[in-house]
Amino acid sequence: MMTERLKEGVVELPGYGVNSRPVTVVCSRILYWNLIDYNGNYGTEIHLDNGASIVVAMWPKDVESLVTEDD
Repeated sequence: MMTERLKEGVVELPGYGVNSRPVTVVCSRILYWNLIDYNGNYGTEIHLDNGASIVVAMWPKDVESLVTEDD
């Protein structure tokens, strides 16, 4: 989950599901993320500060590496 500082700015992540489009996320709006598994199709659900959630076709660790600061 979130143990590091979030990056400033936005990231583009691959959408989840057939015919999905890339998703742009403002990093500072992210509260937390978690693994999802729908019928063996893994991805990550990202929860935002406005109550919305976004589902992307990436492993949680990969999402973490894109949205957190490098030390």
